[in-house]
Amino acid sequence: MGFESWLERDEAMALDFDPNAVSFAAQPLWLSWLLAAYIQLRLAAARPPS
Repeated sequence: MGFESWLERDEAMALDFDPNAVSFAAQPLWLSWLLAAYIQLRLAAARPPS
């Protein structure tokens, strides 16, 4: 499992020692610079010329 930050990794490791912890879920959202650039290009192409 990949971690977004060292803080997230440290928290997940600390949960290993917490008897009350039942589960841990990573954030379901991934941002991709390639996807962001693609969306930006599509939005620019859809804009009417000024």
